[in-house]
Amino acid sequence: MANEKLTPEQIHELIMKAQERKANRPLNVTREEGMYIQYQLKLKGYTYAGLAAELECSRVAVQRVVTGRDHSRRIEKEVASVLGFESWNTMLKTIRTAA
Repeated sequence: MANEKLTPEQIHELIMKAQERKANRPLNVTREEGMYIQYQLKLKGYTYAGLAAELECSRVAVQRVVTGRDHSRRIEKEVASVLGFESWNTMLKTIRTAA
């Protein structure tokens, strides 16, 4: 493909696909947001260990996702669901606009 010339339509399509991938990437969590998420989980009666048991993963994995050190779509989806959001990004956007 390096020697091929792309049409303007192909270039546009590549740009649109890249923007879509970027939009679907999970947002990063700040330290304060992680603390807020942990607080909200505790209010609902959840702990990292409890979520980890449900997800069959380690407590540390859940902690690292909530604090923004790692990403796991499965853990992010479960945390957002437990807190009543349809997705991780929706949850973070709501937290950021409420602050």
